[in-house]
Amino acid sequence: MVKWAVYCIVYFVFLVCQGQDLADTDGFSNDSPFNVEPIKVETVRAKEGTHITIKCASQFPNHTFWENKECELSYTGVMCNLKDLTNTNERQEWTKRSNRHRFEISSLARSDSGAYRCIEKDIVKKAVIIEVVGIESYDGPPPAVQALLTSNITGQLNMEFTIQCNITSKIPPTVIWFKKCYGSKCDIEYDDICYCHLNISTSFHNIGDTYISKMNIFNAKVIDSGLYACLAVTEYGKDYKYVTIKVPDDDMKPNGINSFPLLFLVPLALVAAPVLVWVCYFKRKTKKRVTSVKVGQQQEVLLRAPRAIV
Repeated sequence: MVKWAVYCIVYFVFLVCQGQDLADTDGFSNDSPFNVEPIKVETVRAKEGTHITIKCASQFPNHTFWENKECELSYTGVMCNLKDLTNTNERQEWTKRSNRHRFEISSLARSDSGAYRCIEKDIVKKAVIIEVVGIESYDGPPPAVQALLTSNITGQLNMEFTIQCNITSKIPPTVIWFKKCYGSKCDIEYDDICYCHLNISTSFHNIGDTYISKMNIFNAKVIDSGLYACLAVTEYGKDYKYVTIKVPDDDMKPNGINSFPLLFLVPLALVAAPVLVWVCYFKRKTKKRVTSVKVGQQQEVLLRAPRAIV
């Protein structure tokens, strides 16, 4: 009886622990402990009246939302006090703007300038400062993106390739790289093409009014094939160019492997030469024997013919 009682108690404790979801309790999570990295605040300068979308990666969309707070405007830009940026307990100065991980503003106004933060389960995942600039401040030429330059990857596998974007601009542009994608991963749709933002490291430098951005992809695979676009944005406007990259399939053998069977032709050529000489000699010798027989037969016929006549 004591043994059965112990089994029942253990089974009851197992059911209680198994049925409890720590994710629904306050202050606990099913996730492993992690170190919170410092939040990197991004700054976006946009034209008044334009459409803008900001989003943050979220594992729990139902527990993610956006908040914002007003900031002071000055001739140098937006001045924000971000001491309470990661403090989600005090929200007196913050206003809830969206219940999703994506936040859209169809037409920006000056009042939309300020700090925005994305919160997931009381943790700040992303922070953005939006500065809305009036139309009258846009008095320069838009950037001009030249045709994209690519490295030659024909017939080469598992290699690095580079796409270079040259931009002519009076002021430093913001360069964003995109790749054509499909489905729900679409970040922006332009000219009926769905683009996904590429979170990869790029090099950027300038020579005078020419700004150069290079995107490197190492150990290229077939999945890296597709349409790539380089977008340059300034307060005066935007411009972009795109190029299509095709990486050879792994099943396609490179030139070195295709030429390997040709090595067997070297000994074959050495053997073929004496064989051809012997064949030619044999044919000539056989032909001479046949000819001598025929001549002998003809002489014999010619000798017998007159005797028959006499």
